[in-house]
Amino acid sequence: MDEFKIPKRLQRYQRKTNTITTFDLCFKQVITACARTRQDRGEDTWLVEEMQQAYLQLHDMGFCHSVECWLDNRLVGGLYGLSLDRVFFGESMFSTVTNGSKFALIALVTYLRKMRYRIIDCQMKTDLLLSFGAREITGKEFQHCLLKYIKKTTPDGKWKNDI
Repeated sequence: MDEFKIPKRLQRYQRKTNTITTFDLCFKQVITACARTRQDRGEDTWLVEEMQQAYLQLHDMGFCHSVECWLDNRLVGGLYGLSLDRVFFGESMFSTVTNGSKFALIALVTYLRKMRYRIIDCQMKTDLLLSFGAREITGKEFQHCLLKYIKKTTPDGKWKNDI
């Protein structure tokens, strides 16, 4: 979490836009958009209906969360993932406008820092995530992080939008 950095050009661009980010307001829309985005690009999606239903149940239980990025009252980007104690497992993200998913990622990291999370599992090494300071770790390091940071039950409920 400490290594996350926002590229300066993106900071300037974000200040000029009228985007708003929220948490857990429309989880189903976010997960549907994540699946649809892959299909629109002609790719197969692992996020089939059964998986979406499982994530919706985990969301209802307080384990899965979404971040939404809005522009002119339209959902233009977002992400979702699984939260266990001090670890967030990012599952998927989408964007229908330039930087929509990036703004959601910035909001996620800001929130997780305030809530004292220790690690985000990005799952995939991408140029986008590397530009934000993400780094690849070994399986052994990952296991150590899980043992160190998942000690207690994850708080139930939706994330608050006032942080």
